[in-house]
Formats: sequence, C-alpha cells, structure tokens
Amino acid sequence: MRDRERKRLIKEELDKQLKEKNSRKKAEIEEKLMYENLQDQHVKLLEEKEIEKAAELKRRIMQEKQTRDKQLNEDKFRRKVEQKQTHTQEVALVKRL
Repeated sequence: MRDRERKRLIKEELDKQLKEKNSRKKAEIEEKLMYENLQDQHVKLLEEKEIEKAAELKRRIMQEKQTRDKQLNEDKFRRKVEQKQTHTQEVALVKRL
C-alpha cells in the first residue's frame, strides 16, 4: 500500500513537472512569435518610410523641374519681347534717317 502511494505521488510529481515544462515551452514559442511579429512590423514601417522618402524626393525634383521650366519659358518670352522691341526701335531709327 505504501508502495502504491509512493508511486502515485511520484507519478503526480512527474506529471506536474511535465505539464510545467510544456507550459514554459508554449509560453516561449508564443513569445518568439510575438517578437517575430514585432520585427516584421518594424521592417514594414521602415520600408514604408523609405517609400515615403523616395516619393518626397521625386516630388521635390519634379517641383524644381517645373519651376526651372517655367523660369526658362518666362526668360524666352521676355527675350522675344525685347528682341521685338529692339527691332521696332531699329526700324523706327532707320525710318528717321
């Protein structure tokens, strides 16, 4: 009878230890998955920031190009008007002579 009691207690203790071991292993796996998910989210966030940075750079470059093109067109128009005025003045000068 004592032998049975001792075996039962040993079995209960071993079962308890096994249950604790499995519980720790499950908690460790869950923690690892949570860590991996956090890493994935961090990587996605960094990728999004890089995409936004590239888009902002592209937007700035296009804005600078448009400003430069507008300035060139304004200069071209101004030169054309000046040439026309100069030509008109030269024609008027020749007529006076």
